Amino acid sequence: MAVAAALLFFGSVLAHELGHALRALDEGQQIEGITLWLFGGVARLRGSPHSPGTELRVAAAGPAVSVALAALFGAAALAGDRLDWPAAVQGVVDYLSRINLILLAFNLVPALPLDGGRILRAWLWRRQASFVAATRSAARAGRAFGIVLVTVGLLELFTGAGVGGVWLVFLGWFLIQAAQDEVTMALQRQVLGGRRVRDLMTPDPVAVPPDLTVAELIELAARARRPSTYPVVEDGRLVGVVPLRVLATVPSEERECRRVRDLMVPAREVPTVSPDQEVVDALAALGDRGRGPWSPPRTGGWSVSSPAPT
Repeated sequence: MAVAAALLFFGSVLAHELGHALRALDEGQQIEGITLWLFGGVARLRGSPHSPGTELRVAAAGPAVSVALAALFGAAALAGDRLDWPAAVQGVVDYLSRINLILLAFNLVPALPLDGGRILRAWLWRRQASFVAATRSAARAGRAFGIVLVTVGLLELFTGAGVGGVWLVFLGWFLIQAAQDEVTMALQRQVLGGRRVRDLMTPDPVAVPPDLTVAELIELAARARRPSTYPVVEDGRLVGVVPLRVLATVPSEERECRRVRDLMVPAREVPTVSPDQEVVDALAALGDRGRGPWSPPRTGGWSVSSPAPT
């Protein structure tokens, strides 16, 4: 029963996120992917919502799926009771109906980044005509809700209520961080909105060959303007990049013999963006590739989170 319920609940969370993703596709947004992890699911959407209406429809799509699943499993439980299904089957479908209702209720809390917080932001955005102001207000509610969860979790932990308190602490901390990430992303959108990569990039960067020694590269960096990263080019082809900060990790006695190719990040591991891509989308694309010399400050992309209930 536990295995069946866990797998079906896993499918329910996935269906919830697919609801967000499919609605976003209908609204003309691009989907980066869907991630299911410790705190539930996240549908990662590229860029920001185009309008309050888009935000509202995409945010409401997941809860609508949860309502349908709760009704479906609830109807199955009633049917099983009348048809005298085995108790194990009835127990599973009844549990799934209840857990989907709990998931729905949790996600509809008006606190960013939960679905209810996104619905709240859509309403505030339409009312205040400011995406940033709406995000700040909804994020404050998210941080407050996160603090409440952390406080309750700590109280449970210190009163011996069990490991559930630890879960609430981690969940609350996640919500606090995610709410702040939403504010950072909104501010980026305000500052960089409409700017494209070609407006900010260095069109003719200083490139180095892979056989250049570390000592020679240090000398070059000392004489020239210091970029954070040098592209490594061989026969007119980009083969990698070498972050300036890694040079300090090479012992001085090895700098004459160690070469750039020994330190560079291979080109296949370096994310690339188009010159015509919007800067906000480029930052999200670079951040999605993990922490590296190219990575922007950590921010939250526009996504819909569905932390699983305790």
